[in-house]
Amino acid sequence: LSRVYNQLGNGIVLLNNAQKLNEFPVPFPVGQMIVFMLMLHWVLTVLLCASVTSSPFWAFFEAFIVVLMYWSVHYIAEELEQPFGDDPNDLPIAEMQYDMNESLKDLMSEQARNVPIFDFDMEMHSQLQTKVLSLDEHLGKIRKQVTGEYSEHRKKWNTASAQRSAKRCSRLTRVSMRMCEDQSAPRGSDKGSTAGGEPAPLDKKHQAQPDETLPLGGPPLPDGLLPPPSGAPPPGGTPPALPAGP
Repeated sequence: LSRVYNQLGNGIVLLNNAQKLNEFPVPFPVGQMIVFMLMLHWVLTVLLCASVTSSPFWAFFEAFIVVLMYWSVHYIAEELEQPFGDDPNDLPIAEMQYDMNESLKDLMSEQARNVPIFDFDMEMHSQLQTKVLSLDEHLGKIRKQVTGEYSEHRKKWNTASAQRSAKRCSRLTRVSMRMCEDQSAPRGSDKGSTAGGEPAPLDKKHQAQPDETLPLGGPPLPDGLLPPPSGAPPPGGTPPALPAGP
Protein backbone atom coordinates (compact mmCIF):
# COMPACT_ATOMS: atom_id res chain seq x y z
CA LEU A 1 0.00 0.00 0.00
CA SER A 2 2.87 2.41 0.69
CA ARG A 3 4.09 1.83 -2.87
CA VAL A 4 0.75 3.10 -4.20
CA TYR A 5 1.00 6.38 -2.28
CA ASN A 6 4.59 6.76 -3.46
CA GLN A 7 3.55 6.45 -7.09
CA LEU A 8 0.69 8.91 -6.58
CA GLY A 9 3.10 11.45 -5.06
CA ASN A 10 5.48 11.09 -8.01
CA GLY A 11 2.59 11.62 -10.40
CA ILE A 12 1.58 14.86 -8.68
CA VAL A 13 5.18 16.16 -8.90
CA LEU A 14 5.37 15.40 -12.63
CA LEU A 15 1.99 17.04 -13.20
CA ASN A 16 3.19 20.24 -11.50
CA ASN A 17 6.31 20.28 -13.69
CA ALA A 18 4.16 19.96 -16.82
CA GLN A 19 1.98 22.85 -15.63
CA LYS A 20 5.09 25.01 -15.21
CA LEU A 21 5.99 24.48 -18.87
CA ASN A 22 2.50 25.51 -19.97
CA GLU A 23 1.92 28.44 -17.63
CA PHE A 24 5.40 30.03 -17.53
CA PRO A 25 6.75 30.58 -21.07
CA VAL A 26 10.03 32.25 -21.96
CA PRO A 27 9.92 35.99 -21.05
CA PHE A 28 8.96 38.29 -23.92
CA PRO A 29 12.08 40.57 -23.72
CA VAL A 30 14.36 37.52 -24.00
CA GLY A 31 12.56 36.35 -27.15
CA GLN A 32 12.69 39.83 -28.71
CA MET A 33 16.41 40.19 -27.98
CA ILE A 34 17.12 36.77 -29.55
CA VAL A 35 15.25 37.73 -32.73
CA PHE A 36 17.05 41.10 -32.94
CA MET A 37 20.46 39.47 -32.54
CA LEU A 38 19.62 36.89 -35.20
CA MET A 39 18.65 39.64 -37.69
CA LEU A 40 21.86 41.56 -36.93
CA HIS A 41 23.87 38.38 -37.42
CA TRP A 42 22.08 37.85 -40.75
CA VAL A 43 23.13 41.27 -42.10
CA LEU A 44 26.71 41.11 -40.81
CA THR A 45 27.22 37.57 -42.18
CA VAL A 46 26.16 38.64 -45.68
CA LEU A 47 28.50 41.67 -45.64
CA LEU A 48 31.44 39.69 -44.27
CA CYS A 49 31.09 36.86 -46.80
CA ALA A 50 30.79 39.37 -49.66
CA SER A 51 33.97 41.18 -48.58
CA VAL A 52 36.08 38.08 -47.89
CA THR A 53 35.03 35.75 -50.74
CA SER A 54 35.76 36.79 -54.33
CA SER A 55 33.23 34.43 -55.91
CA PRO A 56 29.55 35.56 -55.69
CA PHE A 57 28.36 31.95 -55.64
CA TRP A 58 30.51 30.93 -52.65
CA ALA A 59 29.65 34.15 -50.80
CA PHE A 60 25.91 33.44 -51.19
CA PHE A 61 26.36 29.76 -50.25
CA GLU A 62 28.33 30.43 -47.05
CA ALA A 63 26.02 33.21 -45.86
CA PHE A 64 22.91 31.15 -46.58
CA ILE A 65 24.15 28.04 -44.72
CA VAL A 66 25.29 29.93 -41.60
CA VAL A 67 22.10 31.99 -41.30
CA LEU A 68 19.91 28.94 -41.97
CA MET A 69 21.51 26.96 -39.12
CA TYR A 70 20.98 29.70 -36.52
CA TRP A 71 17.37 30.39 -37.51
CA SER A 72 16.61 26.63 -37.54
CA VAL A 73 17.79 26.33 -33.94
CA HIS A 74 15.60 29.32 -33.01
CA TYR A 75 12.43 27.81 -34.53
CA ILE A 76 13.11 24.42 -32.93
CA ALA A 77 13.33 26.14 -29.53
CA GLU A 78 9.97 27.81 -30.19
CA GLU A 79 8.39 24.42 -30.92
CA LEU A 80 9.80 22.94 -27.71
CA GLU A 81 8.62 25.91 -25.66
CA GLN A 82 4.95 24.88 -25.94
CA PRO A 83 4.74 21.06 -26.20
CA PHE A 84 0.98 20.97 -25.46
CA GLY A 85 -1.54 21.58 -28.21
CA ASP A 86 -2.81 20.32 -31.55
CA ASP A 87 0.25 21.09 -33.67
CA PRO A 88 2.03 18.19 -35.47
CA ASN A 89 5.13 18.57 -33.26
CA ASP A 90 3.25 18.65 -29.94
CA LEU A 91 2.93 15.79 -27.49
CA PRO A 92 0.14 13.23 -28.16
CA ILE A 93 -1.87 14.15 -25.09
CA ALA A 94 -5.04 12.38 -26.27
CA GLU A 95 -3.25 9.07 -26.86
CA MET A 96 -1.45 9.30 -23.52
CA GLN A 97 -4.78 9.90 -21.73
CA TYR A 98 -6.34 6.95 -23.53
CA ASP A 99 -3.53 4.65 -22.39
CA MET A 100 -3.97 5.92 -18.83
CA ASN A 101 -7.70 5.15 -18.90
CA GLU A 102 -7.09 1.65 -20.23
CA SER A 103 -4.64 0.98 -17.39
CA LEU A 104 -7.22 2.12 -14.84
CA LYS A 105 -9.82 -0.18 -16.42
CA ASP A 106 -7.46 -3.13 -16.10
CA LEU A 107 -6.93 -2.35 -12.42
CA MET A 108 -10.68 -2.27 -11.82
CA SER A 109 -11.34 -5.59 -13.58
CA GLU A 110 -12.53 -8.70 -11.70
CA GLN A 111 -9.23 -10.57 -12.13
CA ALA A 112 -7.14 -7.70 -10.76
CA ARG A 113 -9.30 -7.11 -7.67
CA ASN A 114 -9.29 -10.72 -6.47
CA VAL A 115 -6.25 -12.35 -4.89
CA PRO A 116 -5.19 -15.66 -6.52
CA ILE A 117 -6.25 -18.74 -4.53
CA PHE A 118 -3.82 -21.57 -3.85
CA ASP A 119 -5.17 -24.96 -2.77
CA PHE A 120 -2.53 -27.18 -1.16
CA ASP A 121 -2.80 -30.85 -2.09
CA MET A 122 -0.64 -33.18 0.02
CA GLU A 123 -0.42 -35.97 -2.57
CA MET A 124 0.50 -33.73 -5.46
CA HIS A 125 2.66 -31.09 -3.77
CA SER A 126 4.58 -33.56 -1.58
CA GLN A 127 6.24 -34.93 -4.72
CA LEU A 128 7.89 -31.61 -5.42
CA GLN A 129 11.61 -31.50 -4.69
CA THR A 130 12.51 -29.22 -1.83
CA LYS A 131 15.91 -28.09 -0.66
CA VAL A 132 16.85 -26.23 2.49
CA LEU A 133 19.51 -23.60 1.96
CA SER A 134 21.55 -21.97 4.68
CA LEU A 135 22.96 -18.53 3.97
CA ASP A 136 25.92 -19.07 6.32
CA GLU A 137 26.88 -22.33 4.63
CA HIS A 138 26.58 -20.78 1.19
CA LEU A 139 28.74 -17.82 2.19
CA GLY A 140 31.26 -20.21 3.78
CA LYS A 141 31.57 -22.17 0.51
CA ILE A 142 32.09 -18.97 -1.43
CA ARG A 143 34.70 -17.80 1.09
CA LYS A 144 36.58 -21.10 0.83
CA GLN A 145 36.50 -21.00 -2.95
CA VAL A 146 37.81 -17.44 -3.05
CA THR A 147 40.48 -18.23 -0.45
CA GLY A 148 41.63 -21.33 -2.38
CA GLU A 149 41.88 -19.38 -5.64
CA TYR A 150 43.85 -16.65 -3.89
CA SER A 151 46.21 -19.20 -2.28
CA GLU A 152 46.80 -20.93 -5.62
CA HIS A 153 47.51 -17.62 -7.30
CA ARG A 154 49.85 -16.70 -4.44
CA LYS A 155 51.76 -19.99 -4.80
CA LYS A 156 52.17 -19.47 -8.54
CA TRP A 157 53.42 -15.96 -7.97
CA ASN A 158 55.92 -17.11 -5.30
CA THR A 159 57.19 -19.90 -7.57
CA ALA A 160 57.70 -17.51 -10.46
CA SER A 161 59.44 -15.02 -8.15
CA ALA A 162 61.75 -17.73 -6.79
CA GLN A 163 62.66 -18.82 -10.32
CA ARG A 164 63.46 -15.25 -11.32
CA SER A 165 65.59 -14.81 -8.18
CA ALA A 166 67.48 -18.07 -8.86
CA LYS A 167 68.20 -17.02 -12.45
CA ARG A 168 69.41 -13.64 -11.26
CA CYS A 169 71.67 -15.21 -8.60
CA SER A 170 73.15 -17.70 -11.07
CA ARG A 171 73.88 -14.90 -13.50
CA LEU A 172 75.58 -12.84 -10.78
CA THR A 173 77.57 -15.91 -9.68
CA ARG A 174 78.88 -16.51 -13.19
CA VAL A 175 79.85 -12.85 -13.54
CA SER A 176 81.66 -12.86 -10.19
CA MET A 177 83.51 -16.10 -11.00
CA ARG A 178 84.63 -14.66 -14.31
CA MET A 179 85.89 -11.53 -12.58
CA CYS A 180 87.79 -13.63 -10.03
CA GLU A 181 89.41 -15.68 -12.80
CA ASP A 182 90.49 -12.52 -14.59
CA GLN A 183 92.00 -11.12 -11.39
CA SER A 184 93.83 -14.38 -10.47
CA ALA A 185 95.43 -14.74 -13.93
CA PRO A 186 99.17 -13.60 -14.17
CA ARG A 187 99.71 -10.12 -15.51
CA GLY A 188 102.22 -11.21 -18.19
CA SER A 189 99.82 -13.72 -19.71
CA ASP A 190 98.14 -12.48 -22.85
CA LYS A 191 97.18 -13.82 -26.22
CA GLY A 192 100.81 -13.80 -27.43
CA SER A 193 102.25 -15.91 -24.56
CA THR A 194 101.72 -19.38 -23.20
CA ALA A 195 101.28 -20.63 -19.66
CA GLY A 196 105.08 -21.03 -19.19
CA GLY A 197 105.79 -17.45 -20.21
CA GLU A 198 107.19 -18.45 -23.57
CA PRO A 199 105.88 -16.74 -26.67
CA ALA A 200 103.24 -18.65 -28.53
CA PRO A 201 104.22 -19.99 -31.97
CA LEU A 202 103.20 -17.89 -34.93
CA ASP A 203 100.50 -18.97 -37.33
CA LYS A 204 101.41 -20.19 -40.79
CA LYS A 205 100.49 -16.89 -42.40
CA HIS A 206 102.73 -15.01 -39.93
CA GLN A 207 105.72 -17.38 -40.23
CA ALA A 208 108.53 -16.22 -42.54
CA GLN A 209 108.84 -18.24 -45.72
CA PRO A 210 112.35 -19.39 -46.85
CA ASP A 211 114.52 -16.70 -48.51
CA GLU A 212 112.10 -14.04 -47.24
CA THR A 213 112.21 -11.65 -44.34
CA LEU A 214 109.11 -10.62 -42.47
CA PRO A 215 109.71 -7.04 -41.32
CA LEU A 216 107.96 -5.73 -38.28
CA GLY A 217 105.19 -3.26 -38.87
CA GLY A 218 104.83 -3.66 -42.66
CA PRO A 219 104.68 -5.98 -45.71
CA PRO A 220 107.78 -7.97 -46.95
CA LEU A 221 110.42 -5.93 -48.82
CA PRO A 222 111.14 -6.47 -52.53
CA ASP A 223 114.08 -8.62 -53.63
CA GLY A 224 116.37 -5.66 -54.35
CA LEU A 225 115.74 -4.02 -51.00
CA LEU A 226 116.48 -6.91 -48.67
CA PRO A 227 118.87 -5.94 -45.85
CA PRO A 228 122.40 -7.51 -46.05
CA PRO A 229 123.27 -10.27 -43.61
CA SER A 230 125.11 -9.45 -40.47
CA GLY A 231 128.90 -8.99 -40.98
CA ALA A 232 128.71 -8.57 -44.81
CA PRO A 233 130.15 -5.39 -46.41
CA PRO A 234 127.65 -2.95 -47.80
CA PRO A 235 127.11 -2.86 -51.54
CA GLY A 236 129.66 -0.74 -53.51
CA GLY A 237 132.89 -2.02 -51.93
CA THR A 238 134.70 -1.82 -48.67
CA PRO A 239 134.00 1.35 -46.69
CA PRO A 240 136.99 3.70 -46.24
CA ALA A 241 138.95 3.29 -43.05
CA LEU A 242 138.43 5.86 -40.42
CA PRO A 243 141.47 8.07 -39.59
CA ALA A 244 143.37 7.08 -36.48
CA GLY A 245 142.93 9.21 -33.47
CA PRO A 246 145.66 11.30 -31.89
